[in-house]
Amino acid sequence: LVALNLVSILDSADVVDINYGAAATIGSSDVQNITTSGSARTVELAGLESANITTSGNASTIILTDTSAADVLASITVSGGSALTLTGTGSTAVSTVNAGSMTAALTLDVSASTAATMTVTGGTGDDSFNIGTITSADTVVGGDGTDTLITAAAVSAANAAGVSEIEAV
Repeated sequence: LVALNLVSILDSADVVDINYGAAATIGSSDVQNITTSGSARTVELAGLESANITTSGNASTIILTDTSAADVLASITVSGGSALTLTGTGSTAVSTVNAGSMTAALTLDVSASTAATMTVTGGTGDDSFNIGTITSADTVVGGDGTDTLITAAAVSAANAAGVSEIEAV
């Protein structure tokens, strides 16, 4: 798989559509590496289970979607020292977002996910997580910084048992 480098020279309305041949995405551990610096893009992946996003330079915005019929994009890892707004609007299978090594703010919206459990880990920045409806099976760890959890369900001791290091709900 190719390494995708997104920079701010393209128009922000552009869509980056990644389609590999079937032989390249056989199996359950296909990873798309993405580096971003000051970009605002929609990235469409097909048939990939994971995405690793590294930020640098200026803040970036990525709308990450899975365009495959099976919708298998389940895991996203984010790292780097620049702020990122990440929306997984077209990826209903996302169940894990790990930004534990990120040192800048992450604004995350995976509310479109229909995964039975959601695990989100923030880094040292002031993070904001919109996970849709929170359940007792979910784990959300804010990390350092002043972190915010946005959820469609009323938060209770029962459904927020797996929530820690979140300063605002």
